[in-house]
Amino acid sequence: MAARLDITPVSYQVLSGDAVPYTPDSVIEKNVLKNIAPGAIVIMHFNHPEWNTKEALEKIVLKLRQMGYTFVLLKDFKLTSDNRKGRVEGKTGTKAEKKGHQESTTPK
Repeated sequence: MAARLDITPVSYQVLSGDAVPYTPDSVIEKNVLKNIAPGAIVIMHFNHPEWNTKEALEKIVLKLRQMGYTFVLLKDFKLTSDNRKGRVEGKTGTKAEKKGHQESTTPK
């Protein structure tokens, strides 16, 4: 189906935990930072602005940058069969989702 629609499916490796209503931003932050790895895609939700996703994401992005990651668009990230299927391999980069746009971070 995806091939017929000319779409490249990708999966996530890090579940932030923000889909549980009113999860504290500190818990979301810990979930992401504990499980982040080069090449990982982080899934976060922005369909409930009253929850703590935005606050957590601001902290996560700051800490990832302090860890040496930079952000690029997912469309500019080299997709492999592993990261399409939800597996993390090598040191190719880490992806984070922000405001409905999937973005990628790569270590400096």
